[in-house]
Amino acid sequence: MSKPATSLRERWTLKWWARVHKNCKIPLHALSPLNGLGGLAFLMLIIEAVTGVILGMYYQPRFGETNMAYESVYAITHNLKHGWLLRGIHYHAGNLMVILSLLHFLKTFIAANYREPKGLCHITGILTGLLAILASITGYSMRADHIGVEAILIGQTLVKYMPKGGLLFRIVYGVGTLDDALTRYNAYHYALGGLLILLVLIHVWFSHRHHAAPPMDDSPSIPAMPTFPNFLLSVLSGVFMVIGGLVLLSVAFPPHLGIKYIPGEPVPPGVPEWYMVGDYTLIKSGINPVIAGVVIPLLAVTPIALMPWIDHSGPRHPRYRRFAMIYLSVFMAEFTLMTVWGYLTPGQPVPLSQQIPASLLVAVLAAAPAHYLTEPKVVKFGEPEAEPKQREPLLPWRDIARWIMARPVGLVGMLLGLQIALALLGWYWNYLGLQTLYAASLGASIFLLGMLLLIAKAALYDLGLLKLG
Repeated sequence: MSKPATSLRERWTLKWWARVHKNCKIPLHALSPLNGLGGLAFLMLIIEAVTGVILGMYYQPRFGETNMAYESVYAITHNLKHGWLLRGIHYHAGNLMVILSLLHFLKTFIAANYREPKGLCHITGILTGLLAILASITGYSMRADHIGVEAILIGQTLVKYMPKGGLLFRIVYGVGTLDDALTRYNAYHYALGGLLILLVLIHVWFSHRHHAAPPMDDSPSIPAMPTFPNFLLSVLSGVFMVIGGLVLLSVAFPPHLGIKYIPGEPVPPGVPEWYMVGDYTLIKSGINPVIAGVVIPLLAVTPIALMPWIDHSGPRHPRYRRFAMIYLSVFMAEFTLMTVWGYLTPGQPVPLSQQIPASLLVAVLAAAPAHYLTEPKVVKFGEPEAEPKQREPLLPWRDIARWIMARPVGLVGMLLGLQIALALLGWYWNYLGLQTLYAASLGASIFLLGMLLLIAKAALYDLGLLKLG
């Protein structure tokens, strides 16, 4: 075998991956839990894909005369064994994906992680967020309850008001019936999911290629934790704890299903999912729905997307990035205003004459503290800049790890005992047909498995790293 082929073959082994990443260390400042928000959002996307494929086997994307799509969702929830749990995991994972993506965006924006060479990484992240919202809209519309059908009707109105609206309507919605809309939304949902996974992989590739951004205070990066096995085991423990938490969340808050929509029968006004309520409020302003629901939100997002080229130099600390912080504060304040306003006025118009003064007032109230707390960095002529302070090479979870080291056997024994008890209880509750209690024990067991893995990792690998001796 030729030398290049041998080298390539050696690279596709776990042994080679472990050897390379054992010498690669995660910087100290990148060990913050906030740096895991993007990875958790990606995990939610994977869970969405798996549960979505399974749900698609039982979903009927047809309306018919009796709203067969709604009936199939109802059957999944109430008749399919563990169907309510599967729907709950899919529903909550979708909402958490949007929430975690938003928090990930806020963290990276505040830390100026969009600056070169991460400009393209930032752009792919913005596009990923927009695609995630589109995929979520098509997803909750497929329930065909009064909220889902209203979302479809609003979408049809937006397309009709666009330039070449008639042609676009035939392309997107076909003849315009609910049967046609549900069939196409089902296809769009899976297509957007596949495109979303591809775009996330590109985003991850850009992020991996340029490594972690430097600290906000421009201090030097300090290598702290080996990628393998320490960091990898930390990630795996987090995955188990998040999956267990999703199961428990689905038990505590079962998936919502609105009122069955039948044409001609009265239904109460619906409010879309929380991430679309602000857009819903803008559409109720009475102006052209395309301008209100598409143009204005895109214009608001455009400066954020272009921020790598607007705020491209100077200190990274948010205190010295006045424009970026003011814009972010105003953007989030307006989003919050429109969202709350939409929840308070379901089915009621919100005239533009009321929205404009309220938006201006909120913008001033949000910009004033951001302006007060930020300032341009000024260095006196002839006076050198102060050297950044050196960070102490201590891991942020050192005290927690020291506490674990003092009693690893007791903690592991206690968690194993809980695991056995939960397994027995789960088997008993499943035997009795108590599916809610069975799911709760399953979620708690998966969560405890993640905790066991974290303690084992700390005891086996972090002791020498932390020098707790």
